[in-house]
Amino acid sequence: MKKVLITGAGGYIGTVLTRHLLDKGYAVIAFDRFFFGQGTLSQVSGNPMLTIAKKDIRDIEPSDLEGVHAVYDFAALSNDPSGDLDPELTVGINHVGRVRVARAAKRAGVARYILSSSCSIYGHSDGEPRVAEAGRGGKL
Repeated sequence: MKKVLITGAGGYIGTVLTRHLLDKGYAVIAFDRFFFGQGTLSQVSGNPMLTIAKKDIRDIEPSDLEGVHAVYDFAALSNDPSGDLDPELTVGINHVGRVRVARAAKRAGVARYILSSSCSIYGHSDGEPRVAEAGRGGKL
């Protein structure tokens, strides 16, 4: 059985992915500050394959990723109005925190790091999704 870690697991996409991966038999670490509470995962909270890690991505360590096969990195302040409330916090989470997750995953030997984000990160494409894999492109 493979273990995955989902940052932002309490958010809109993270909750759906958490349920989906648990249904597929994966062990899931739901890594989130749960600023709005853990109620978004109430449907799966009793699943023995689920571990809740109430922690900020800006504090992640390679030890948080022991035995993890893949990281799905969804933690972010996810829209312009939220980001405009505190631009420094937005950079701290959306950039600095995400780089910390990626580097911790690399140090821990995680096989897959998956970042899903809006086009605000890398610009609009011509209908084709843009995909980056570790080892192809920028260095972490």
